[in-house]
Amino acid sequence: KSNLIFLKKCLDKWVHFTIYVKELPLLDHMSLATYHKYFLKTMGLPPAEYIQKKKIEKARELLADTDLSVTEIAYRYGFSSGQYFATVFKRFCCVTPTQFRKNIRKENEWGAVALNNI
Repeated sequence: KSNLIFLKKCLDKWVHFTIYVKELPLLDHMSLATYHKYFLKTMGLPPAEYIQKKKIEKARELLADTDLSVTEIAYRYGFSSGQYFATVFKRFCCVTPTQFRKNIRKENEWGAVALNNI
């Protein structure tokens, strides 16, 4: 289990890179099937889904805090296109990246208005 925790920390740091799930078991000297089963049992998600989830979490930060385009963010996190990124983003967040950005900025505006009225 300690190797998997180490690998999780590495995956969290490598989120900007294209990560090939089939190569991850090599770091733990396991077969792909054993690794997949062990990862799923320990992390609660298959490796590929875990990696996508981490990429989307980081992308949400950029959508909220920068003016980078959706396509720039997609490429930054290793997605092959802005459209594929938007599809994966919507699967995890239930809104498109553009809708998310619009919503988060609207919330920030309302928060700023509320703070100014105190």
